[in-house]
This record gives sequence, structure tokens and C-alpha cells, in this order.
Amino acid sequence: MQAKKRYILVFVSCAFLAYCYFGGYRLKTATHRRRNNGLPSSSSSVADSDSETLEQLGCFMKSDSSRDFLQHINPDTAETVVKARSALLNAVSDAAPAAAIDQQPVNTNGQSSSSSSRSCRMETCFDFGKCYSGFLIYVYPPEPLNSLGAAPPISPNYQKIITAIQESRYYTADPQKACLFVLGIDTLDRDSLSEDYVRNVPSRLARLPHWNNGRNHVIFNLYSGTWPDYVEHSLGFDTGEAILAKASMSVQHVRHGFDISIPLFHKQFPLRAGSTGLASSMHFPSNKKYLLAFKGKRYVHGIGSETRNSLFHLHNGRDIILVTTCRHGKSWRELQDARCDEDNREYDRYDYETLLLNSTFCLVPRGRRLGSFRFLEAIQAGCIPVLLSNDWVLPFESKIDWKQAAVWADERLLLQVPEVVRSISDERIFALRQQTQVLWERYFGSIEKIVFTTFEIIRERLPHYPERNSIVWNTAPGALLTLPTFADSSRFMPFLLDDINLRTRDNYTAVIYVQIGAPLGPNNALYKLVKTITKSQFVDRIIVLWAADRPIPAKKRWPPTYHIPFHVISLGSSYQTKSVAAAASAAAALKGRGGGGGGEGGGGGAGADEIKRLDNDGALNGRSASQDKNHNNHNQNDKDDVKNINPVHSPEGEMTTDNDADATDERPSISQRFYPYDEIQTDAVLSLDEDAILNTDELDFAYTVWRDFPDRIVGYPARAHFWDDSKNAWGYTSKWTNYYSIVLTGAAFYHRYYNYLYTNWLSLLLLKTVQQSSNCEDILMNFLVSHVTRKAPIKVTQRKGYKDRETGRSPWNDPDHFIQRQSCLNTFAAVFGYMPLIRSNMRLDPILYRDPVSNLRKKYRQIELVGS
Repeated sequence: MQAKKRYILVFVSCAFLAYCYFGGYRLKTATHRRRNNGLPSSSSSVADSDSETLEQLGCFMKSDSSRDFLQHINPDTAETVVKARSALLNAVSDAAPAAAIDQQPVNTNGQSSSSSSRSCRMETCFDFGKCYSGFLIYVYPPEPLNSLGAAPPISPNYQKIITAIQESRYYTADPQKACLFVLGIDTLDRDSLSEDYVRNVPSRLARLPHWNNGRNHVIFNLYSGTWPDYVEHSLGFDTGEAILAKASMSVQHVRHGFDISIPLFHKQFPLRAGSTGLASSMHFPSNKKYLLAFKGKRYVHGIGSETRNSLFHLHNGRDIILVTTCRHGKSWRELQDARCDEDNREYDRYDYETLLLNSTFCLVPRGRRLGSFRFLEAIQAGCIPVLLSNDWVLPFESKIDWKQAAVWADERLLLQVPEVVRSISDERIFALRQQTQVLWERYFGSIEKIVFTTFEIIRERLPHYPERNSIVWNTAPGALLTLPTFADSSRFMPFLLDDINLRTRDNYTAVIYVQIGAPLGPNNALYKLVKTITKSQFVDRIIVLWAADRPIPAKKRWPPTYHIPFHVISLGSSYQTKSVAAAASAAAALKGRGGGGGGEGGGGGAGADEIKRLDNDGALNGRSASQDKNHNNHNQNDKDDVKNINPVHSPEGEMTTDNDADATDERPSISQRFYPYDEIQTDAVLSLDEDAILNTDELDFAYTVWRDFPDRIVGYPARAHFWDDSKNAWGYTSKWTNYYSIVLTGAAFYHRYYNYLYTNWLSLLLLKTVQQSSNCEDILMNFLVSHVTRKAPIKVTQRKGYKDRETGRSPWNDPDHFIQRQSCLNTFAAVFGYMPLIRSNMRLDPILYRDPVSNLRKKYRQIELVGS
């Protein structure tokens, strides 16, 4: 009988083992089938199969056939089988819920992350409705002090990110007006061993009033994971539906079209501008002293060690310099290998900065993470990066064409790298090196540029905002300085005309800024200036901006302009403003979204005169000139046509702000001379002060020169800047020197796009400085144009003075005027983060100018009669 029990127990056990074996085979087959069908073999798939197998096994043990079998065997044997069955059923019941739990992904902090968040797209995880009223960004205020009185931790780099946003036109203090939200919690460093690691992030996120599972939030991150694995997606909290702006992203984890890859930058990275590219004057020769170079750490143990540990195979000490050291970390001596001492000696022989500046190509191998500091350092130095980091999503890859600036290599084919770089032609090397400088100066030179580029990429995903093409993103001056709301065609951008082989449209608009308002008469400088402009063969229309306290002269007191449209726009003597930004955005509304379009504006028929005035918020408001054309045709009499119109709001898509300040100044802002008025329909703008004394030939010659250099300021009065060592500050001089860096806009030509950029792009701190001082607007315009073009302005002829000395009271004669301008120069340089002004020794004169030949042979004869 005992033998029979043993046989039955062995039989049941064998049956159970056989079922488990074939059940496991089915599970393996199901998993393999999923992989073959292109489905991810995730833990959830395995959990599904395990749960299914356990459920089937439980059903078998509970079936009627098993109960019938137990009734026909010995009771003792049946009791043994029942106990075994009970234990098995308990295991099934415990394992099934565990399998169900495993089906839900869990992040490193123990919080579940839904599959919908992992597959986010702008259409599914972003609320476009918040962005229709404007592209504004809200930054959460810092958390209150804890019970011990300590401020919440925040790293210097994250503070720079917050500062860049809060001092920009993107910022709003009202979360109800925000399109995007940025955390006040420092999420840059999520390495739990780092001193900058912020703890308890999940609970802090839960307390945010607008978190909403991260929707419309942007999270910035540079470091994820910790030693030894450095898991890429290990942030210690669930990002939910937030857009992740992260360094070292891989193709496996990035949510394409949603997340944004940013570069890895060090702790000393500048907030603004910073150093310019180091290869701007070092394009020649194409091949430098070293062909390929790298100097950095290697890792004896852990992730990322394979690539860097193999670099010594390529180092030859002649044209390929690849040196590494294992002398880093607290326990490097315990982990060092046999080659460490030799590597350290070779490492100490070379200076890193020297290698960067004297190498044609710089190797950028992956470190512990996919990204590396070497990437930005190589780009700044003009050393073409050779990337050894498989699966790395390069920074801003959706917009930047990295094939124009970098060379890809495969980590698995390391020994082929020298052959690859030797095969690149000199022409290709020149092109790659120049593109590194374009990208550095436009997108990667500062934290501010990196943050703004991130926002502009998100902004272009909005359905109502125009998208810049690849040419704009990958050529100077780049997307940040090319506002698509100005025009829908590249032909209206002065810096893109050469690329598309087009010229500017004919003729110019003369804009005269009147600040003194002397009595108008035939001997008055303003009267003579209008008369002189009327004789020019290239003038399209004349606009007078009246900012004087005196009333506008009657129409009959102005000189006749005949067929040339003439407009007088009153800026108002009782000017009040809530903020410079409010005035700027309202004035910019006149351009509309398509600002580049032509068409008749303002003046009605030929010879039409028109007088407008700005309302109290400082903006030229109301119908466009073309809309009022018919209205003006019915008012062509001696009586002035003054328009009182309702305010308008800034058009969608323009860079507006919500930073309203109290009214502090009751006079017109001098920056209004650079508003993009709707009456300006030509590409060329001639900016003039009311007391300028230029003859018609001087105007025509300067315009002819400008047509060949439409992206620069071309004019007569020149000034210079210099560095004053005694004051450790920038100096400003009007003395006649052998160089200049500023051409004053009191008598100069420039492209009308710069009016739009001045109004809608410049920092509010700059505009406020100009408003408070009622000065320096011409210097600021020179800063802007030089920043965009990286070129100097152009002076024409040798004329030094351009002012009418008989004019009465003038702010330019104020002794404090010069001191203010020197102060402005340093303020502007601080806000820009560098000095964009560029010196020049070039002056353009007409052919045969001052040559001892008959004046009848010269085209611009009146210029010969002008003294210096």
C-alpha cells in the first residue's frame, strides 16, 4: 500500500512538472511571437503571460476531473495530494496579483508612470488653448523656507535659467496667461550622489497648483541616474505629460516631436552671450597641426568605459593625439589598471586649450552618459566634432542639420575613425568649421540662447504660429533673430537676400524725428530738409514723427511735396505709458502678421498729406493706412486730418510681455522713432533728425551704397567706442579717429526689419534705459544691427558735421548728453553679455570724388561742394 502511495505521488508530481514545462514553453513562444511582430518585449508582456499561465494552472487544479481522481485513491494519499494542491493554489493566488501589479511601469521613485505619458505627442499631452492669447511663460516662485529656516536648494545654472526667463519678453507673472510653465524646483542634476540633488521632488510637484500631471510644463535636466549604471530615464520622479528638455537623450527614450534634446554645459557657463567663437579669424589653413585630438578622463570600471579605454590604440603622438587619464575619483588607485601610469604621463604632456585651437577634428566620445562637455567646447573652438556616442540624440536635432557641422562615427568601428577624417576634403573642412561658429554664436553660446532656442522650437509646434524653414535655422543670424511674424518670405529679411540672390525693393521712406519743433519757415532746418528730400529721385514717401511740445504746424506752412505722400504723426506731448513693452507691442500691431507685404498706405492719392497722433499709451493705433485711403481722399483740403482711434492689442505670435510697470515718464519715448509704422512700405528707411543738413546728392549716394549692403547701417555721422583701462569700462568718443564703430541714425539708411526687431525683440531693460534717459536710441540700434550681422556699419564720404548749428535749443548740446551716452554704452554691453560693436576703417566715396577733374564728369556734383 505504501508503494502505491509513492507511485501516485510520483505520478502527480510528474504531471505537474510536465504541465509547468509545457506552460513555460508556451510562455516563451508567446514572448518570441510578440518580438517577431515588432511589439516591445517589456516586463508588462512577460507579466501578462505569467498571469495567464498561473490562471490556467489554477483552473486545472480546481477542475472536476481532479476531484474525481481523488475520490478513487487511498484517503492518506488523497490528503497528501490535497495539501500539495492547496499550497499550489496559494502560490497562484499570490503570484497573480503580483503579475498584475508588474504590468504597471514603475519609475525609480516607486511611482507608476502611465503608458500614455511615455507616448506623449503635442496633440495628446499639450493644451494648445493656453497659447492662443500669447506665448508667455510662468515660472513658479521659490518654495517657502523650511522649518529650519533654510532656503530651498537651487544650483547656479538653474538660477541662470530662471533669470533668463524672468528678464525676457517670454515671462509673465500671471499663471492664467501662461502658455508654458517652468518649475521653481531645481531638476538639472538628478544624480542622487550629487550635492545639487533635490530630494522629495514628487511631493513638491504634488503641491504645485498648476501641475496637472505636467501638462504644458517644461522640465530642464542635465544629469540623470547615478553610479554605476547611470540609467538615462532615472529622474527620481514621474515627469508625466511635461516636455523634457534634457541632455544626453537617446533615441530609445526620447519622445520624438515632444521632448527636446539640449547640450550638456558646465557650471561656469555664462548666462548671456559669453565668449564668441574662437575660429572666426582662424579658418585658414584648413588642416592644422593636429588632425584629431582628445584629452579627457577614461573609466576603468562601469558604463562608458569601453570606448575611452580603447582610444590609446589610435594615439600616435604626431597628428593624432588621444590622451586619457584614470586619475580621477576618490578610489582611482584601487581601481587603476596596468596602463594608468603610462596614460597619466602622456596626459600631462599636452595642454587642453592648445589641442582645441590647433586641431582640425576633435573626438567627442561618450562618457558615463551619452553627452559630453567636449561637444560644446569643440564647437566654440571651431574644432570639428567627431562623435562617438551611438544612439545619442544631438541637441535641437529637429531643427539643426548637424551634417553641416559634425562628423558621425561608430563606437564599434573605432579603428576606422582616422581613415574617415583623412578622407574629408579641404572644402568640406572649411564648411564644417564655419558652421560650428554659426551654431555656437546663435544657439549654444550662453544659457539664455539654449533656453530661448528650446522655447522657439516648442513655439513652432503651435498650429497658429508660422514655422521657419531649415535655411533660416542653419544660416546666420539664425532663428532667434528671424521673426516669422514680420513677413512670410525670406526676401523681406535683409540678411537672407544674398542666399536667395535677390535685391531689395526700390526707393526709400524718409522718417524725420522732430524733438525741438522750432517755428517752421523757409529758413528753418526742418523746412529745408523736407524740401531737399522731395528732390531725391529715390524717395517713396516722407514721414514726420512729431515729439515736440509745440503744436504741429498748419499744413500750408510745410513745403510742397508734390507727388510724394507726406505724413505727420504726432507722438503727443502728454505721453504716458504703462510700460515700454506695452507701447512697443501695440505699435508693432500695425504691421500685422504679414508685415512684409507691399501696397499703398496712408496717403490716399498723390500729394496727400496726413496727420495722425498717438494715443496716451504711446502706440499708433487704429486702421491701417490702406484701410483709411478712401477716408482720406474725402479730406484733401487745408484742414489737417487728425485721427482719434481706439487701442489695439498686439497680434498673435509676436513677443509680448505681461510686465506692466507704473507710469514714470510723461514725455514721448525716443524709441518711437524706430516703431514699425504701417506707412513704411519700402525696405529702405532713411532716418533723419530734424536739424540734419544733407543735400540731395548725399541722400541718393548713400541710398545707392545701402542697396549693396542692405543688412547694415549706412550713413554719415560716425562715432567710436574704446576700452578705457583707467575706468575699467567702455568709452564713447565723437573725435575724428582712424576707425569708427557707430553710424548715428540722425542721418543713415537701414532696413525696415530692424524697426520690427527693435520693437519686438530687444530686452525690456534696454528699452527702459532709452526711455528713462531720452537718449542713446541710435547707439542701441547700432548694437542691434551689429549683433544680428556681426558686421560694422558703413560711413559714406568725409562729412563730419551734419547738424544745423543755427538751430536753437537742442538736447545734443546738453553737457550731460555725452555722459549719458557713455553710461548707455556700458549698460547695453552688460545686457547683451558682450560688446557687439565692430570697428571699421572703411569709408565709401563716389567715383572721382575729390579728383582733380572737371566737376561735370562727376555724377554727385553737390557732394564736392560740401566741407567736412
